[in-house]
Amino acid sequence: MNAVLKRYLSILPFMILLCFHALGQDAKSEKEERISHSSVPEMSEEWLDNTFGALKKVKWYRETTSGKLSFEAKFKHLRKRYSVEFSPDGNVEDVEQLIRWKKLDSEIKSVLSQAFDRLQKFRLYKIQRQWTADSGRQLSQAIKSNDNSLARIHYEVEFKAVLDGKYMMWEGLFDTEGRLISKRPIELRPTDNLDF
Repeated sequence: MNAVLKRYLSILPFMILLCFHALGQDAKSEKEERISHSSVPEMSEEWLDNTFGALKKVKWYRETTSGKLSFEAKFKHLRKRYSVEFSPDGNVEDVEQLIRWKKLDSEIKSVLSQAFDRLQKFRLYKIQRQWTADSGRQLSQAIKSNDNSLARIHYEVEFKAVLDGKYMMWEGLFDTEGRLISKRPIELRPTDNLDF
């Protein structure tokens, strides 16, 4: 065995470890811990009450997603499942509504279908309509008035497909034109589920 090959083989385990580390940095890893409402910034509860009214049952979570801390409220409102994410200081970041494929408007269903058809071995797991806005007040107004022009609407989709040469679980953010805005692999844990 020549000296160059020996040297290459001696650093190969380090290179493999480095590749796995680099892949893991971009992956979505999420840890949720159930907390009481008294552990949540008061501003978050006020925004929720102002936007959705008196909710019967809100489950609060402290969430760490890929190193970022946030608070999340999960609840049902008018027979729909919502999750609202807040920053550590209590500012609203986004509102997501779990939605079934068959309940989507035909226009968005059509553009998303075209996007999904371009993916190999595609399988849909979960879809959420996501609202964001420039301010908490604007987002609240968009939700209360059901005026989508006041917010940015995206669709957060969990799916399994071949992307970047890998067949795995992904989280993709699609716009209302069906364009894939961003994607990241999902690190699955044995207890992954959606609690409401």
